[in-house]
Amino acid sequence: MDPERLRRLAELGIEPLSLDSRSRHIYLVRAPYAAMAERHESGWRTGSAGRITDRGLAVIVWREQTAWFTARGFEEQATPAEIAGLRQFQADLAAALHDASAPLP
Repeated sequence: MDPERLRRLAELGIEPLSLDSRSRHIYLVRAPYAAMAERHESGWRTGSAGRITDRGLAVIVWREQTAWFTARGFEEQATPAEIAGLRQFQADLAAALHDASAPLP
């Protein structure tokens, strides 16, 4: 990852964690949230972000008007504060990875 994006991630409190030195994938973490990103020729693509649990990454699933964090063998209703936190994490990731010239939020 280029130094400018690493600097922007650090300013937002997001830590990149490499899976291994040969992988195109990294985890981007600002506890309690995380997302996986994949390097492509045109930049970085992020997958679904979610909350870190002891069962892995739990992503939001909406059922009617209710949000749930779900992972294999795990399900917990998301609070409004958690939904807001996850949305802010996703917005910060987008700002740091996809538009390195824009001012940070």
